[in-house]
Amino acid sequence: MPNETELSRFKQKLLLRDRPLRKAGLIRWLLPEIDAALQNGYTIVEFHTALSQAGIKLHYKLLSAYIRAARAEKKKQSAVLSPPLPTSREQATPAPQPAPERAAEKLDPLRNFYDMESKMTAFKYTPPTLADKDKLI
Repeated sequence: MPNETELSRFKQKLLLRDRPLRKAGLIRWLLPEIDAALQNGYTIVEFHTALSQAGIKLHYKLLSAYIRAARAEKKKQSAVLSPPLPTSREQATPAPQPAPERAAEKLDPLRNFYDMESKMTAFKYTPPTLADKDKLI
C-alpha cells in the first residue's frame, strides 16, 4: 500500500507560491510526482482529492485528460530530442551510390519523355508538310 510521505510531498508542492497558474500547466509540472505515486499504488482519485483540498477545483475527467495530454506531450518531446537509432539492416547495407551514366540521365529533364516516345507502339500522327501536297490527289 502507498505510504503517506509521497502524498504529503505532493500536497506540499501544491502549496508552493511559484507553481504554474493554469491547471494544465500545474498537471504538467506535477506529472513526475503523479507518475511515481501511481506506480507505488496511489490512484488518480486520491490526487483529485488532494487537489480539491489544496483549493484547486478540477473535475475528475478533466484531470485525467490533462494527465493524458501531459504524458503525450512528454512522449512527443522525448521522440523529438532523440532521433531513432538505425536498425541492424540499415547498418549492414551501405547507401547506394548513383552510377555515372545515371547521373547524366538525371541532368536531362526530358529524358523520361524521350524514352517513352521511342517506345510508343500506337499510332503516331505527323502533320502534313508542303512536300506531302504533291502526294495528294
